[in-house]
Amino acid sequence: MDRLGFLLLTVALQGSAAFPVFAQSPARTAPSLAYTLSIDTTDLSGYSVSIRVYHAPHRFHLAMATHHEYDDRQSSALWFSEGVTMLYADLICRRLGLHVEDSTRIAHLTSLITRYYTDTGNAVLAPSRVSLASTIQPGPLGDYSASTHLQGELLGACLDILIRDATKGRQSLDGVMREMYRRFGGHRPFGDSDIEAAVTTVCGCTTAHAFFRDFLYDGKPIDFIPWLDRLGLSMRHDQPAAADPNGRPLPDTRIYSWIRRDDTSVRIGITHPNGCWALAGLHTGDILVRMNGRPIHTRQDFQAVVGAIQIGDEIKVDVKKEASPATSHTVYITGYTIPLIHISQNPAAAPAQQRLLEQWLDTSR
Repeated sequence: MDRLGFLLLTVALQGSAAFPVFAQSPARTAPSLAYTLSIDTTDLSGYSVSIRVYHAPHRFHLAMATHHEYDDRQSSALWFSEGVTMLYADLICRRLGLHVEDSTRIAHLTSLITRYYTDTGNAVLAPSRVSLASTIQPGPLGDYSASTHLQGELLGACLDILIRDATKGRQSLDGVMREMYRRFGGHRPFGDSDIEAAVTTVCGCTTAHAFFRDFLYDGKPIDFIPWLDRLGLSMRHDQPAAADPNGRPLPDTRIYSWIRRDDTSVRIGITHPNGCWALAGLHTGDILVRMNGRPIHTRQDFQAVVGAIQIGDEIKVDVKKEASPATSHTVYITGYTIPLIHISQNPAAAPAQQRLLEQWLDTSR
């Protein structure tokens, strides 16, 4: 079954693509947006969405289509289909003058990069692998946690900068979206190489292939510094100890519980392979039996133990793998570090960098 394609508007509904063309016009009243999701309970094979934008400061054309990226099968291109949608969910709000979480585009980018480094899987696992694992239960990513939406939003942001730089500000990621709609606006599926071809067409450059080779095909971590430098921006990445508002170090609780669809056993999920839980020999998918002698039958049982731990505690965890006998592991609770990202304008930026930054900050372009 096809799903309504991804919607490039303020609501990140699953589905196919909307490719907007914006022209600036003045508005005297605060803009607002409303949408209605309609489902026929006698026919659950599809749904419809109606959207109204009131008093928008921009006119826009919205084209809708369907494609096969959004069915119940796994897809390796969700980083684009869903991740780039997240980029436009923020960007279109700014274009329409609607409320956004972060005050500026730089603040929003800072938040995204912070999240990218918080879950180490984002910088270790290829976007295609994370895409394939996004619709199934924990396990395929091992002891890593990663987000195809976050990877895709940041890859889209870097591609936007690449295109703007290569075309001296004449083109942006909007051009890629229009080109993808022109090529795949019907029912044709697409993959990473198709997206690369569209980017190359829009930017008319050879740097697109190196970008896709490094960050998509080879799965290298995104190096944000050179892309930010093209906008005359500098980034500093620190790793301070995680602490509460009073400055007290926090215990490493980067572990979660989950239950498989076909089972009632409480299982472990590890989000950092170098954290104290993984170093004690625990792994994603292990079935919890006891923690500190307390039987674990529910996720609430698990949370009651984890919520009370302190740095320096020793937690005895008994786990098993399917029908295997239980094994005991001692976890020595430590603290952990978190990323602290700071992005600032470089006072020595060249005029070309300053112009590109002004264009990037001007969300109507």
